[in-house]
Amino acid sequence: MVDRIDPDATGAWDITTLSGARYRLRIPPDGRATVVRVPTTRPRPYWPRSVQLRRDHEPIEVVTWGSLDQLLGPLPGIIVGQCMLLVLEPLSTTGTATVRLTTPVLNITPVDPVVAP
Repeated sequence: MVDRIDPDATGAWDITTLSGARYRLRIPPDGRATVVRVPTTRPRPYWPRSVQLRRDHEPIEVVTWGSLDQLLGPLPGIIVGQCMLLVLEPLSTTGTATVRLTTPVLNITPVDPVVAP
């Protein structure tokens, strides 16, 4: 496990948030990142189950990404303990972009780049 993904990093990571949702973030050398979200089926005690979102289980292009600190605002990179901030490609024909803000990141695990989403 690692404690952060730097803004200039390339590779693939599994990211788990406090709600139990899991994200597979892939950043290839060309920088065109994608993310696949898998909601939890087993919520943590006293925490609601993560909800279904549009295009769960499907790769979505990530326009930009980082973390959100409650006091400092947006931060570069994805950091354990902070909420993950994802600006995604439009998920509908009427939108310009979609912003997803997660619950705090619990862990980040590097993934072998040949592993499928």
